[in-house]
Amino acid sequence: MFKKTGILKYGIKKLTVGIASVTIGAIVFLGSNAQASDNEIKETASSVSVEKVDSTLAPKENKKENTEAIEEKKTIEIAKRETDSNLVKAQEKPSASEKTLNVLDKRTTDSTNIKDLLVNIIKNNEKAAKSDKDKEVIVENIKPGVQIISRLTSDYAEAISKGYIGLEGGKYDSLIYKNAVLNPDGDDDGDGILNKDELYIYKKDGRTYLGYDVHPKLADTDGDGQNDKEDKDKLIWNISARDMALLMNLVYEKDDQIKSILDPNTNVASLKKKEFQFMHNELAPYWTVKKIFHQDNGLDAVLFETKANYPFLKNSTIQVLAIQGTNVKQSGDMRADAALVLGNESNQSIATKDLIKALKNDKSITNLYITGHSLGGYLTLRATAQAEKDKMDAFKGSYTFNAPKIYSGLFNFFGGGEMKKESDLTDKLAISGKITNYYTDNDNVIPGFLQPKYVKSIGKSAGQHSSTSYFESRINSHKDFNFGKRQGVDGVGYIDPNLKKLKIVSPEKGTLSSTFLPTLIDKKPVSIMMGESLKDKDIFDKIDKTKLPVNISLSLLEKVDLSTLGNKNAKVKVLYLDDNTTNEIDVPILVNEANKAQLNSVVNAAQSLVDAIVELNDKTEKSAALYKESKVVLSNKLKDAEEVINNKLASINTVTAITKEIANLGLDLIAKKEALELLDYAKYDPQLKENKVNYVKQGENLNLLEVIQKIATTGLPAETKLEVESISNFGNIGRVNVVVKVTYPDKTIDRVVVPYEIYTSEKGESLVQEALPEYITEAEKYTPELITADTVKVRQDEKLSIDTILKAVNTEKLPKNVVYELGEGKLSILGENFVTVKVIYSDKTEDIIKVPVFVYTDSKGESAVQPALEEYPEDNIPSDLLINGDVQVDFGNAGLKGLNLGVTEIDDVNVVENIKTKLGEVISVRILDLKILKKGKIENLEKERIVRIALSNSGANNVSVYHVQEDGTLIKIASKIVNGNVEFKINHFSMFAVVGRVVNNVVPKIEIAKTNSNINEPVLDNKQRPKNTTIKKLPNTGIDNTKTTGIIGMTLLVGAALVRKKLK
Repeated sequence: MFKKTGILKYGIKKLTVGIASVTIGAIVFLGSNAQASDNEIKETASSVSVEKVDSTLAPKENKKENTEAIEEKKTIEIAKRETDSNLVKAQEKPSASEKTLNVLDKRTTDSTNIKDLLVNIIKNNEKAAKSDKDKEVIVENIKPGVQIISRLTSDYAEAISKGYIGLEGGKYDSLIYKNAVLNPDGDDDGDGILNKDELYIYKKDGRTYLGYDVHPKLADTDGDGQNDKEDKDKLIWNISARDMALLMNLVYEKDDQIKSILDPNTNVASLKKKEFQFMHNELAPYWTVKKIFHQDNGLDAVLFETKANYPFLKNSTIQVLAIQGTNVKQSGDMRADAALVLGNESNQSIATKDLIKALKNDKSITNLYITGHSLGGYLTLRATAQAEKDKMDAFKGSYTFNAPKIYSGLFNFFGGGEMKKESDLTDKLAISGKITNYYTDNDNVIPGFLQPKYVKSIGKSAGQHSSTSYFESRINSHKDFNFGKRQGVDGVGYIDPNLKKLKIVSPEKGTLSSTFLPTLIDKKPVSIMMGESLKDKDIFDKIDKTKLPVNISLSLLEKVDLSTLGNKNAKVKVLYLDDNTTNEIDVPILVNEANKAQLNSVVNAAQSLVDAIVELNDKTEKSAALYKESKVVLSNKLKDAEEVINNKLASINTVTAITKEIANLGLDLIAKKEALELLDYAKYDPQLKENKVNYVKQGENLNLLEVIQKIATTGLPAETKLEVESISNFGNIGRVNVVVKVTYPDKTIDRVVVPYEIYTSEKGESLVQEALPEYITEAEKYTPELITADTVKVRQDEKLSIDTILKAVNTEKLPKNVVYELGEGKLSILGENFVTVKVIYSDKTEDIIKVPVFVYTDSKGESAVQPALEEYPEDNIPSDLLINGDVQVDFGNAGLKGLNLGVTEIDDVNVVENIKTKLGEVISVRILDLKILKKGKIENLEKERIVRIALSNSGANNVSVYHVQEDGTLIKIASKIVNGNVEFKINHFSMFAVVGRVVNNVVPKIEIAKTNSNINEPVLDNKQRPKNTTIKKLPNTGIDNTKTTGIIGMTLLVGAALVRKKLK
């Protein structure tokens, strides 16, 4: 079928013999009618002369021609005939999309997938290699000292409770180990501090331990009586008058008794005196004897010091020098008392001052307090004065109990000297608070005028001057001796109940190795492939380290043989670092054959590339040679791969290496195929300058130069040569084809048919258009349209008439003699419906148009749409035909309801350009994302549907539809043009591209059909329309035998006499 407005354009199939054979055959066949005459062809009665002219495009250099030359100045006399024109069989030129494609190229998606597969495999191998490198065991750089790594968390709390994290030395806190897991956000001791703010996790020299800010089970962690939240120095004992009274009283006891009282392991019940139990409960957990002093001069003193009996306490932070008072059984004390009364220096006072000087030089003395009772109090004042004069930094303060002042002799009321200065100094220190002097109001030993100037009275006591005065019940209300939970001095003192339970213990079964046995995560072996390196870490990762202490070290006891397939065992030693005990455990290993799945995929992909049939005849010799060489290399490497696949002991490194090698060679072959360079005849597409038939009156000469000049040479390479090669049926009235041979610089050939019409009438009317009119059906010419956007409204059960429905159809744009048939005469379903109307044209072709109809129930028909929608929800609205803009989706009679059509126009420039790049010469691309919606949500229906998309006026005469996949791959969908819409069938929705091209109209393809007389008869086939009118010819494809050529030429011309045209 030909368009009325189109100019006919003929394509010519190549013969397997040279075109010159036709010319020679024509000369032989015409016989005496052919004669030579200067550059013209004459006909005896009424002739048309044809001038034979060569035309060469401005050559840059001369090259040897490889064409079949036609003798110059040769004239051919052609008799006038009334038979059909002879047609030269020529090869159709491929379309633009097919021009650079060969057999493999036509499987574009497959080729793309193969390339993607090979590229991805190479990338994955590189990632795997990098991943293996990243997995290399990095030895932790152990930092010296302590680094806190976390506060208490739920996970850490559980690990602490189970014993996986403990104290240094492999020890545990009995209040936490094997007890309920601490809640980090709880406050178990009620001190107002959350558990997570009391504990932390730290590393020391690479090992992980539990650390304390304060103890989560003790409200007063350091035991000094102050609540942890209120205590500024939570782990340092804050000295009080209560402590000094206890120590000044304790110093009167014998050495062994003192040590027993301060021993935390002493059974308190074994201590007979209540005062001893008091001292033990409050001091033993935190204090110890640092040094005891007994001098011949009678000086007795004990240096006490705080001791970290628990890991959460700071060690040796406070020291107290307690000096014993008068012991009547010691003569030295009596002499010292006498010297004191007389106001003289005593041996004890001198010794005390010397002791202070010695302590000043002792670096372990950090925070020194001094205390004493009676004579001990006096010596405390002498020691304090000496510490101040020596500017002893470690000295912090002194407490005296019923002590006489310095320089208090009976005969020295008006004396002076050094003792006077020390007395004045101690008075100043009392004012500043560095010395605190406690006194009983009824001291019966030291009268008031011999007491220090600044004292704090505790009132009258039963003990009067005795040190026990400070442990009487009346002191229970004195604020200096009672605070926090340390209340009352006449009982056994206070000790936290949890402190009685607290012990620093060893693991449950004695050692870490006995308590925490190593286990495997599961029974599955460590699986590796033959030749794969097995890192120690991979073996160690099979051990369940979540059930072991954190401070362990794992090592292999022996190397595992991985050179054979099968099950193996790796023996691992577990060293428990905190108590240096060990365990052993076997880790199963399975050596498998190397995974060759990826290699098989690559081999299959590469083999498909090797097996592909690639047309090389239209490619340059150099590019074809490179392609062949690449294919040979890949073929040989595939043989090596087959050996690797068949070798069960092939290592994974070998498999990986050859996989990558084949992938690279496959990519190289793809690159070589993509780099194949077309010969000139395949690159270029010579066209006529104007797509029209040229007219020549019978008897006139045909100027061959003018024929050649009708060919558009723009874009053709330099040195391209054009010449008229043959003329079919010249001399007859009607269609004549003049074949112009185009010879390219690389000696390949194209042929272009220049159509002529020989006429006899004076008007010169086109015989072609009369003989070959285009037949267009009325269904193709007209498109029924709706004239209103409003829906036709009818009452339920009302009989529909065609006249009612046609009110919505624009019949003015259709022929007058059209017959309309109503598809359905009555509707019973309420709501939106569609009625089909068949449009029958005079040529018996048909169109179908669907008219929307709304069925209502009220008698007036007013506002029918809204009530119906309220009465019948969206779910009941038929949805077999969905319309959104210029897109329709037709499900036929599927009975669907409640659906809507979602249409999204994709205008992404990158996506459009990507499609144009893939498809070549495209003038329009429209991308639509279609979705079926129900109640606003995407509905996935696997029902076949017809999609109709209105075509735009882009000038395209060839429209195709492609499914656009997520990766950009285009899959062509069968489609057709119906009533101005492109129409296709699909059973799912996604993204579609409507692509428009311009394809030139050409003459029908010519096929040779055999008749009953066994004579080849040319038959016109209008189903296939090649892109252009040119003829492609490879170099030297003709037959060189002149005799055979002549015979064949005669045969063709005889057959041509019987040719008839058949248009479909």
